[in-house]
Amino acid sequence: MTKRRFTKEFKLQVIQEIDSGKSMEQVSRENEVHPSTLRRWKWEHQQH
Repeated sequence: MTKRRFTKEFKLQVIQEIDSGKSMEQVSRENEVHPSTLRRWKWEHQQH
């Protein structure tokens, strides 16, 4: 199995979905990304 790579644009889109009110779990399911990965992306985005 190969490691999936996500573009910066994809990550920002997913973060915006969470910020607009969707639950972390819903965004996770819709985009097939593990919730812990989403939390890390959100944390990294807040740091910059």
